[in-house]
Amino acid sequence: LLAYQILSPKMKDSPYYQKYVILRVVDIWREPVVRLAPTERYDETMCIGLYGWWGDQIPDASIVKDLEFVSIDTGGVTKMWCAFDWGLCRGEKPHITLLEEDPAWRRERYPFFNTECKLCLYTHYIPFDGRLCRSILPKL
Repeated sequence: LLAYQILSPKMKDSPYYQKYVILRVVDIWREPVVRLAPTERYDETMCIGLYGWWGDQIPDASIVKDLEFVSIDTGGVTKMWCAFDWGLCRGEKPHITLLEEDPAWRRERYPFFNTECKLCLYTHYIPFDGRLCRSILPKL
């Protein structure tokens, strides 16, 4: 469970700038970096779900028991999850805080987290911040 702060410089005029949202890591895709040694090193991509909450402070993890997941529109494709495969670029300073590791949480309890399709992918935080501020958070 992660708290993610919206810090994209392009969102400075948004009412959601510097606000926090809550993300749940629902899956991690692992790809070997070198095919000759497939168990040595991996490139990892996080698949995340977004809870219907935003606020000024890092929240307590216990609030998620009262929250629902919301859909994430990723440029024409609406799903309940998206994937992060971030390689930080110059000027990117995302703020992500681990709220909780919950080994009891199971993706299987939420059938809408079908993460087999790899179409909903964000490779940088700036487009994700933009999507949050322009089309997701205003609906909450």
